[in-house]
Order: sequence, then C-alpha cells, then structure tokens
Amino acid sequence: MSTTTTISTITTVPSSLIVSINTVSTTTVITASSTVLMNTISTTTTAITTSSTVLINTILTTIKTVITTSSTVSINIISTITTAITTSTVLINISTTITTAITTSSTVSINIISTITTAITTSSTVLINISTITTAITTSTVLINIILTTITAITTSST
Repeated sequence: MSTTTTISTITTVPSSLIVSINTVSTTTVITASSTVLMNTISTTTTAITTSSTVLINTILTTIKTVITTSSTVSINIISTITTAITTSTVLINISTTITTAITTSSTVSINIISTITTAITTSSTVLINISTITTAITTSTVLINIILTTITAITTSST
C-alpha cells in the first residue's frame, strides 16, 4: 500500500540571498536504497550574473511535490523550483547540503537528510546531474519534515 502526500507549504529563504532567479521545471524519479543515484534533466531559462567563485543559497520558493512511498520506497517528485544561481562560466560544480523544513497536514512523516553533489552544464538548456544522495527515509506519523542543511558552494571551471 502506498501513501500519497502533497506538500504545499515550505519555508522560504530571505530574498536578500537571491541573486538571480530562474524557474526550473523538473521531473525527478528517485529510487531509494542506501545510496541513491539521481539524474535530473531540466529545461530552464537561465539568468546568470557574472562572478568567479560564489557562495550561494539555492532557494526553493515554490515547490509542489508529490511523494509516493511504498515498501520499495520510490519517490516521484514533480516540482517547480525557483533557484538563485550566480556564475559566468559553462561548468558549475555545486557541493550542497540543503536545510529546508517542509510541512504538510497529510498522513506520512518522511525525514530526508541529503548530501548532494551537483554538476550543472550550462548552455541553452541546463542539464543537471545529481549524482550522490545519501538518504534516510522514515515513514511514520503526520508531518513531512524534509530537513536538509543549506550551504551551497559554487566553484566555476575558470577558477
């Protein structure tokens, strides 16, 4: 039996942290095991500001997420993400620990603690490969708390 939970409320990050905003439409399928490999292909209109090595907080301002859990734990995430990215080069390496508290008034509790290493190759469209995710998932009570710790380091290929 599976439980479907729609997340409609998230915490936001102060707008002062947002340097340049673009909207990313993503369809992501995560199949959970001890280590999760995820590939996200994203179509995006990118507004990029010039910088060379940047510390950034990638902000998810609007996320509509459907999480489906079963015994083999597969998660389907369809989300609209507002992201802030500052860089000027073609290759961005992002080492990420995201802290986000997401609450919903539905019937599953999922705690996800993730370490994400992301390589974004920027051209007309953006290809995002998220390659290493360590995920701890607990399914029990009433709220979904996705607790991630946000420190995003973007190192451009020019440095």
